[in-house]
Amino acid sequence: MEPDADIPALIEDIYATGLGEQSWDPVLKGIRLATGSRLVGLLTMNGEGHTEYASGSSDDDAWAAELTDGYNREFHLHDPSVPVVRNWAAGRWYDDREQNAPEWRARSVIHQEFLVPRRASHWEGTFVHRTPDVSHFLSLIGDGARKDGGSFRSDVQSIRAHLARALRMRTSFDELQGKIAQGEATFDALSAPAFLLDDQRRLVRANAAGLALMKREPRLNFVHGYFVVAGYTNAVQWQAACKVGLVIIPGLPRELILSLSPVPAQTHLASDKQRPLILMMAPGLRSAAERQRRLCLIYGLTEAEAEVCMLLCEQGLTPQQCADAREVSVGTIRSQIKRVFFKTNSTRFFELMRLVSAL
Repeated sequence: MEPDADIPALIEDIYATGLGEQSWDPVLKGIRLATGSRLVGLLTMNGEGHTEYASGSSDDDAWAAELTDGYNREFHLHDPSVPVVRNWAAGRWYDDREQNAPEWRARSVIHQEFLVPRRASHWEGTFVHRTPDVSHFLSLIGDGARKDGGSFRSDVQSIRAHLARALRMRTSFDELQGKIAQGEATFDALSAPAFLLDDQRRLVRANAAGLALMKREPRLNFVHGYFVVAGYTNAVQWQAACKVGLVIIPGLPRELILSLSPVPAQTHLASDKQRPLILMMAPGLRSAAERQRRLCLIYGLTEAEAEVCMLLCEQGLTPQQCADAREVSVGTIRSQIKRVFFKTNSTRFFELMRLVSAL
């Protein structure tokens, strides 16, 4: 590393990135300054061996953009490192000057048409971590001015473990963000007024139809974010209502009936809260097809699982009759039933029936 490299600060940046607090730019810049490289990039490699620059840092942004865009657009097809390293374990070092003879470098496309015209002399790096689907390779491109040695590689390897942890953290963070976004889209896709509440009756989220109902229906009362209606003002009353699966609010021209359905923590709707929630829905379109659609949207059932669920709960068919109706084996039906019970967090059949009838 360079004498003035601030490794503790670099490691702090690495974990801040892993937690989603910033992009990879500060980390890659820190590695570039610490190693004296012209360009430090993070490349991804998919299961088929396709490589692509995901991000990079350089002392010249225009030059870096030209290099990374050129690589992603065309020259990744001529990268000689891909067939060599695609099966390497994480941590093994690749150096273009050691892997490729000077004679070969003098006539190769990657050198003569890609690196040399862009005033770069070589590249090297290592896999930060490997997965069957996507792997990340830390790439360092130099201009020949920096003197390399074993200490340089060992210094880079010393932060590799931190990078690997941060990448795993960032992947988990991005997956969670994706689930949250999917959950929000799922919730807004419900046509009927819908509200998500926690076990203390606190409003977590309302869809557009639900917000509209709150504005025009004074009986649907929320105080400081909590659902407060006569007969449902304490934990005992709320738990009793959840057990029955209904909230009935008297008034004119008719009573307002709201269904209550448990939403397990593992569903998209509850993934950002990491705890079970309650879905409260007002009357709306409640055909069998719409309830089947809601099973998919809310609980993540596949279309086949939702169809089986409706055959069991709406038509009262046995597993064998479901198998006959869908022209599959009864073993397939039983496996789908197990997944339905798991995804809806139901343990008994009447719980599943109540859940479906409330949708």
